[in-house]
Amino acid sequence: MFGLSNYITGIGFLTSTRRYERKQRKNEARYARFREIMASDDYRRWRRKAVKKYRRLQRKYGDVFNEIERWQLVFEDDFQGEVLAEHWNTKPFWSLNQLSKTYTQNVEMHNIDARYVQASDNVLTLFTDQTASQGLAWDETYGFIPRPFGYTSGTINTAGHFHLNPQQGKIEVKLRISSVKNVYHAFWLNHSTKTPAVSVFNFCNKKLETGVYYDEYDDKVCRRVTLSSKCFYTVQLEWDDSYITWRINGKKIARRPNNIDVPLYLNFASGVVGKVHAGQLPAPFELERIAVYMSV
Repeated sequence: MFGLSNYITGIGFLTSTRRYERKQRKNEARYARFREIMASDDYRRWRRKAVKKYRRLQRKYGDVFNEIERWQLVFEDDFQGEVLAEHWNTKPFWSLNQLSKTYTQNVEMHNIDARYVQASDNVLTLFTDQTASQGLAWDETYGFIPRPFGYTSGTINTAGHFHLNPQQGKIEVKLRISSVKNVYHAFWLNHSTKTPAVSVFNFCNKKLETGVYYDEYDDKVCRRVTLSSKCFYTVQLEWDDSYITWRINGKKIARRPNNIDVPLYLNFASGVVGKVHAGQLPAPFELERIAVYMSV
């Protein structure tokens, strides 16, 4: 697998981002043309030329049009401007209600700081850097303890502002990672309790973890991947009453039974799991667009 790019072990090569987005744009243009024909006077009067165009598009792209019409946009952020929208928190969920200060779990190697979340040029970036700081950590034995951290990172979540309907929906996130050893970039769906939780995208050390976490067991998959730090990828999660399906650039990479029956919030984070060699930081985790759809 050495030398391969955009490759997932056991899945194969991903469609290139450029090709995937070009296909999406073409389908959207075809659907717009389809709707335009349906709204025309010629079609309403059942004139042959308009009807012929309608039937040709319907025959060739009917499944594509049905998929577009199936979804209603309920949440979107493309990070216009330099100020985060009010539906985002820059503290971990557990810090929002329990303390006025940000804290992390004592096993973490990095502190959390809102200054490491920045919006610029229509991209939101969570930075991870080798910045020493004094912070607060939660230890199961000793409770809250002050301690030093060698790294600092940012996080965002929608807890208290936006939660997903667990029954049927779809998420699309356009993101770009930094492939730096011992730095992770993650997108989770979380509840107010530790479980259930969904790992939508958890990338670290050339491995991608996806899965669902419950009280009694974990249902996850970890695959070796080679993703480029030079391009964005569209990560998609779709769920219904029976299954949750993961895709990257339209290619299915995982499918698991859906036993979640509680609302979940969006949670993006980056951090450190081991020593990072000097010169490899800061490591940005970039988000260009986040969209959530519900089935109509």
